[in-house]
Amino acid sequence: MTRIYIISGFLGAGKTTLIQKLLDEKVLGGKVALIENEFGEVGIDGGLLKQNGLEIKEMNSGCICCNLVGDFTVALKEILKTYKPEKVIIEPSGVGKLSDILKACNKVIKPGEVELGQTLVVVDGLKYRLHSRNFATFFKDQIIYADNIMLSRTQYMTPKEVDQAKGEMRKLNSKATLITTPWERLTGETIISVMSEKPISLEEELLGSLKQQDFKEGTSLKLDKKMGLFQKERYILHKEVEVRKEKKDNFFQTWGKETTRHYNKETLYHILGRLDEKEYGCILRAKGIVEGENGQWLQFDFVPGEGRVQPILPQCEGKLCVIGTELQQKALEKLFS
Repeated sequence: MTRIYIISGFLGAGKTTLIQKLLDEKVLGGKVALIENEFGEVGIDGGLLKQNGLEIKEMNSGCICCNLVGDFTVALKEILKTYKPEKVIIEPSGVGKLSDILKACNKVIKPGEVELGQTLVVVDGLKYRLHSRNFATFFKDQIIYADNIMLSRTQYMTPKEVDQAKGEMRKLNSKATLITTPWERLTGETIISVMSEKPISLEEELLGSLKQQDFKEGTSLKLDKKMGLFQKERYILHKEVEVRKEKKDNFFQTWGKETTRHYNKETLYHILGRLDEKEYGCILRAKGIVEGENGQWLQFDFVPGEGRVQPILPQCEGKLCVIGTELQQKALEKLFS
């Protein structure tokens, strides 16, 4: 099985540096082939790559994304046939259309033999406005067709600037995974896992766990006497919620957001402690992945009456998700802000 990865991005965004990171950390595994365009911003030294067991098919007749879709397909078929790589990395020109590369790759896809991984587009967080204004056709095409968008140079941006950049990306693509953590803090394994398959959202994960839970009265957690009655009432309601959900799949409400805010453990435990209060609705589950202090990342989980916060490896982006009934969205927004 061969999996194709496309790492695209505008000139100077840093996609070549990102590819070099993946190669240096040897996270791709097996036989790897790289197809790069000689019009890229820097280019990776071919001699160095061949020393690492990689093969390069250089395009030398123009931009592979514009006029050479046909030739590019032939080149891709050639490298698949002669080298039989397990992974293929395609680094398109920085001034080409991602949609054209996808069309070319789709011509070689064979179920069980060749598959296309998630696309990743690197966007310069400091210069995206300039690129969007001066090269709108190419820039917007790359954003629209991206499965994952990685903002580079966010370490030089304020949280407000990062949020503004994310907002601009979301105007063009509301579904792509946005990676805002500087990739120096991410492992190559984390990055490639995002590209390997569509990640499960926090909402999907929490809804899936709710389907497996038993909401019968009497299964509540051990709490103090002051909380005991309230907990019992909540679990009776959970049972009713489950019955009603069988009749209407969208009965559960969700609230969630991406976040660049930094939290510490004390703040998160305070927030989790308040989620049992009725002013936020009947909350069944909550989960979040956020950046903590000094570059540390934290994950929190909540079920009624119990919250947990634990350190995790740096992640691609901060995310919050709350699921329940009669959720008070404005109150939740204020609580987490």
